[in-house]
Amino acid sequence: MSRVLKLLKTLDSTDQKKLSAELSDETEPLPLRRSDLYARAMFRRAARISKAWVPRKAPDVALPLAMGDLEKIDVIPGLVSIAPLDEGSVVTSCANEIMLRALRSLPFLEDERQWASLDEAKRTIEQHLESLQPVPIVDWPDVTSDKTLSLVAFQGLAAHILESAGEHSGDAAYVVDLSWMSGLPVRPGNEPLGACAYFAADRTLLRIYTGHDDTMREPGGASWEHAKWHWRCAVFAYVTIANHLGHLHFVCSELMMQATRENLPTDHPLRRFLTPHIYGVGAVNTRAGLVLAPEGGLAHRLWPFTYDGVATLLTRGVSEATFEPFPDTMAAKGFEELGDQYPYATDGLELHAICKSYAQEYVDLYFPNEALVEDPVVRRWWRHLVEVAPQTGLAPLVRQQQVVELLGQFIFLASGYHAQVGADSQYLLDPTFMGGRVRPRSEIADIQTTIELLTLNSLTGLYQPKLLDDYTHVFLEEHHDEASQIFRRFQAALQQLGRDIDTRNEKRDLPMRTFHPSLLDIAVSK
Repeated sequence: MSRVLKLLKTLDSTDQKKLSAELSDETEPLPLRRSDLYARAMFRRAARISKAWVPRKAPDVALPLAMGDLEKIDVIPGLVSIAPLDEGSVVTSCANEIMLRALRSLPFLEDERQWASLDEAKRTIEQHLESLQPVPIVDWPDVTSDKTLSLVAFQGLAAHILESAGEHSGDAAYVVDLSWMSGLPVRPGNEPLGACAYFAADRTLLRIYTGHDDTMREPGGASWEHAKWHWRCAVFAYVTIANHLGHLHFVCSELMMQATRENLPTDHPLRRFLTPHIYGVGAVNTRAGLVLAPEGGLAHRLWPFTYDGVATLLTRGVSEATFEPFPDTMAAKGFEELGDQYPYATDGLELHAICKSYAQEYVDLYFPNEALVEDPVVRRWWRHLVEVAPQTGLAPLVRQQQVVELLGQFIFLASGYHAQVGADSQYLLDPTFMGGRVRPRSEIADIQTTIELLTLNSLTGLYQPKLLDDYTHVFLEEHHDEASQIFRRFQAALQQLGRDIDTRNEKRDLPMRTFHPSLLDIAVSK
């Protein structure tokens, strides 16, 4: 019997009894309905996991154990599968994550009750939910203002999807266009999400188009605040489901983890190089695949979409996933004229350059003179990456520099881009900033959504090994000293980047700390 089936058998006995006891408990610290079994059970489980969590650190990143085919679970049949069992100390967490699949069968209750006031919402968050959350990386003042929405577009959660407006947009120079999302089906009582925000050359917010009512609105006009709420909620839904879950977790991190563990021997230099950067991927993607992504899962309940809508967003993220180098992505946007008014590019380009330099030095140490291209296991590893996910844009391997580019970009994705699309505390602790479902004539997340969003955020914020920790223990004995020196130069460059970001932030309208190395994880492990 497979290990997964053994874990499910455990669920049918001990864990199922524990879950039943939780649901029959009369006490409830949050203003949830007694009948809302799913939200109640998820909150209690998340609270228990968060409070018991032992922070993972660099020593927890163990040496590779084996090479070979991995057992997999389908998330999207024919498109996405996950390998649930990690190497090393993370394996023991798998039982708990798989046990959570039982929650999906609980009744689907959509509670429309609103907070009596923003003060009531903030009191409840402070008393019961805030202590479970990761510390926000930036303190956003006046979260509903026009200026804040502009900053979200140029250096916040929407910065990576900011585009040039094009010649048919009048006085607008830039847009974040998610208006197409209004075509996604939603459950009764919810307004379809989908909006486009237009910005002038000086970053001023000019107008917002909302797709659900096919209306363009301008500052100060009727329903202006509702239009901004629509856009903020659309951004949060798209970035979380498509970019964070589909693109980064289910394609880039999962693909690299599977290809590496199935094709590279445990004593191969590339296996050792990648080991810290794929740490915990199996465990976190199991949680996402069995709890967040499926029908009846947390994403389906949090956002207003029918499951077809959730699946469309998720599939879009998977189909658009790419390993295109970050400098190429930024060059295609053509935003050079913005300079540091687009801090996402300023800081991100420097972080990427440091990651690529680290990869270059390491590869050159072990594989001089294009030797990497002739290595049969590397060629097998590369074919796996290309054949399993051709949408990522990798060409057949002919030059060593292709591997260097991929390694540098993958470190950037696993650390920097993961913070861009996944560091959400700053957007969720105030329920008027961003939410899930949009109700008519309301610009605040309802009670159920607020609690479920912060429950999810607590589960995705568990402390994991940091980018600035020491991982030299995973390097091979061969060239260990030289490899360790390369790693220390990498760390020194990251520390200097942190100081440079601190200096730039003194002059910015709002600090941009998304790519600050002191805050970044080493892998997509949460």
